Amino acid sequence: MERTDIKRILKEMGVAEALLEMPAVVEPIYKEMMEKTEKDLRNYGRLNVDENGDFSFGGKKVKLKENGGAKITYRDAIITTNEYGIEIAYSDGNSFDIFSNIQRENGTVISLSGNNGDGSYYERTSLDNGSWSIGNASGIDIEENSSHSKPTAYVPVDLSVEEALEDFDSVSKSVIEHYPQTAKWYQATRAEMQAVAEKEVDPNEQNKRKIAFLENRVRQLEYDKKELLERNSRLTGMLEKALDFMGQVKRSPIGKVFFAKGLKKYEEESNKLPSGRDDRE
Repeated sequence: MERTDIKRILKEMGVAEALLEMPAVVEPIYKEMMEKTEKDLRNYGRLNVDENGDFSFGGKKVKLKENGGAKITYRDAIITTNEYGIEIAYSDGNSFDIFSNIQRENGTVISLSGNNGDGSYYERTSLDNGSWSIGNASGIDIEENSSHSKPTAYVPVDLSVEEALEDFDSVSKSVIEHYPQTAKWYQATRAEMQAVAEKEVDPNEQNKRKIAFLENRVRQLEYDKKELLERNSRLTGMLEKALDFMGQVKRSPIGKVFFAKGLKKYEEESNKLPSGRDDRE
């Protein structure tokens, strides 16, 4: 079946017309039904239409929003589209455990995943490649952040603005062909993505980012040094208290009786240690 056939059948079955012009709604059904017949779709048993025009298909619930766009839900995942039927947000998981979310923002796609249980996360910002599916919309990566690894050197983004635009145009061409109303969104998003890409390769902007990175790196090293000194100070204090207590035990007749075995082992281990450096010389 062609997309036009699927749109016609869905309309005849009561699906809201506004949903039939959204690639995020129609394309998943088309990919699954493209080699099947009209009878297969009508009798598929997985398509259920509500009285208000919302519907479910293959475990996905599609709901038309009052202010335009659609909300698509399945299992613990939620997808939101804009008024043109382009997916602009995705989220799954929960606030107590593993989660992930993706957002389209000013020509970029920001992907974040992590575990709220242990505070770990991974975040990536990419140029928008124009896919109607937000899960496939991440193009060239321009920034990465992680709770487990911190960059130790500044590495400028290596990209070609022309190639990024060509990829965007190639992806968007087919979508616009079948869903002409998306052309306005693609025009605006292309301009936003181009502005971001040009800023990434601009020498002055790269110098600014390098300086900012080095300043943050210095602050982090200073913080790490402060933490290390404070930790060493705490350990030194604990050691001094332990040595003082050991001295009291050694001087106490009662302590010698109760801790004789431990004192002997302590003195044996102490004799094995190398002599410390005397900085006074």
